[in-house]
Amino acid sequence: MNLFKTKITAVDDSKVTTIEKKRLAWNTGLKGTGLQCRQREGWAPNKGNKHSDETRAKMSDAHKGKIVSAETRANMSAARLGKSNSYLLGKKHSAETCAKKSAALKGKPNPRARKVMTYYGVYASLGQVSLAANVTNGVVLRWMREYPKHYYFIEASK
Repeated sequence: MNLFKTKITAVDDSKVTTIEKKRLAWNTGLKGTGLQCRQREGWAPNKGNKHSDETRAKMSDAHKGKIVSAETRANMSAARLGKSNSYLLGKKHSAETCAKKSAALKGKPNPRARKVMTYYGVYASLGQVSLAANVTNGVVLRWMREYPKHYYFIEASK
């Protein structure tokens, strides 16, 4: 009997050897209770594998036309409320941490600041151009796309 490839819901102890019990306990994560535990935390059977286009099409077809009740939609919405990708959301760095970060960056050039060549001369950064022209950074970036001969970044020499 291959315990790793079959889905086991319960085990008859009279037909299982001691070694199989140990394997089953390890596989289930339930320390010998004999019940399969597929829902344990961190269990991802397909992690690292990609579904084929054919399989994805089958899964898509299986869900098409599925009607979700208003109650279910409300439950799904409530489950997602307050969650975000940022673990620091709503938290602030302490004054000590801010001072450490500031001290670490003092004297170093801003890696995102690049000189900008314009029709009117060279500016230290995109922000300087936007201040001089009294427009937003987005407008300057649009000018750079529309007029690449007159507005462009100057690459820093290495």
